[in-house]
Amino acid sequence: MIAKLAFSFVFLLVLMVGVVSADTLFERFEFGDNEFVDVQRFQWIAQTFTIGSTGPNENFNLTKVGLKIYRQGIPGDGIVSIREVDWLGRPTGPDLASTIFDANSLIPDGAGVWTNISIGPVVLEQDKHYALVLGTSAGTGSQYIGWRERRGLTPLYLGGHEFISSDGGGSWPIEASDRSLMFRIYGISGPIPLEDGNFGNVNITEELRVGKDIYSIGGFFEFLGSLTSRIRNIFVEEVDAITINTEKLKVDNMSVCLEDGTNCPISEERNKFVFLSNFDDYEYSEMNYAPISGQSYFREVERPSQNIMPIDCVFRKLSAFVWENECNVESSIKLKSNFESTGIEITIPPGWMGRFSDVGEYVVKEGDLVNYEFTTGNNCNLRLMSISSMCNQL
Repeated sequence: MIAKLAFSFVFLLVLMVGVVSADTLFERFEFGDNEFVDVQRFQWIAQTFTIGSTGPNENFNLTKVGLKIYRQGIPGDGIVSIREVDWLGRPTGPDLASTIFDANSLIPDGAGVWTNISIGPVVLEQDKHYALVLGTSAGTGSQYIGWRERRGLTPLYLGGHEFISSDGGGSWPIEASDRSLMFRIYGISGPIPLEDGNFGNVNITEELRVGKDIYSIGGFFEFLGSLTSRIRNIFVEEVDAITINTEKLKVDNMSVCLEDGTNCPISEERNKFVFLSNFDDYEYSEMNYAPISGQSYFREVERPSQNIMPIDCVFRKLSAFVWENECNVESSIKLKSNFESTGIEITIPPGWMGRFSDVGEYVVKEGDLVNYEFTTGNNCNLRLMSISSMCNQL
């Protein structure tokens, strides 16, 4: 609750200086579809595009995409992302932005319906080539998302091609150069207005590593590729690997669940976490772990690129909230830099459901690698709701 209130405080401060702008249609191919391609759990589809090919050629903040799609059966969650492309024009690397939507609610009309999906914000640059990727969490066989396209006829979209992946977005060996998918790319120039699910302007890029078996609003899905996020001036989602009882797991991006600043439900059968942080113009920072269901001992795996502090910062508070605690033992949470031997630490007494403590002034420098450690008794089964720290820029 404290972390949530702190987040709300910063949100209101930035909201006062937000500038409201209307969405602009920057890039598109939207006429002449005569076929469809099916998007399934393992068969993901991408349309590459070039900024300035059919619309304004300028840098802009992505806000949503439009897809002419429909559903067949129950395809599960739809997964939309933006990626860069390699020297051959194929989708590559982690996601620049991604989102999840309920594909089961799409209209089952084979002609397709234009559907707007919010995504971003992330800055797309003039003249640059990108990939718009669509996948599903569960669709197989006759359960799929149909994405309308123009096939075998001219004119086609000249700013890119259709690509097909058979491993859920991991690789893109098939280029369908005789096809163009129906798509629209929307964004706004200048500052991004702050509203529900929109956390401000992009200022720092941060790569995320993700794996599979994540609980989302729509249910379980498996994702075998990689995602990225951008640090906004208020909010960022980060996820990475953790070690639980010597077993290394990777977890997926939960940005949809976290867009309102709250935690998502998490599976009781799986051990997962998501890490949140923000650095904003008001010298405020918050780091937070979403729900974790686990046993005994776990600690964050060191991430040389992800955990490096982007600023000089002084930590003054550290907090934790336990959702379920069946243990009659004391637990502890430590935050420390790789250049320090001690760090800061708080204890959670047996049965304690929340803890928020002043920890003096613990200074970390730009470039320091910062990690959390959480320990509890052997064979202790608890559910840690969040770990938070608050830091002021020096």
